[in-house]
Amino acid sequence: MLFQKKKQVVIKIEGMHCDACKKRIMNVLKSNSHIKKCDISLEEKEAVLWVDETVNLEEIKQKIEALDFQVTDIKE
Repeated sequence: MLFQKKKQVVIKIEGMHCDACKKRIMNVLKSNSHIKKCDISLEEKEAVLWVDETVNLEEIKQKIEALDFQVTDIKE
């Protein structure tokens, strides 16, 4: 059985103000099969993702920004 390595990615997101904002972003992230788990913090203005190594972070950034939020930083 092949196991893919998982890594943690922290995405800083500006423009989240409420649980509805958080839910919209969560729905986009959950639709990506490379994201195994995600937590979003309004207070920290960030999403913490556990992803497999084949994830396309640029694609995730574009999907978040398509919701009218701004991705200011991505740390792997």
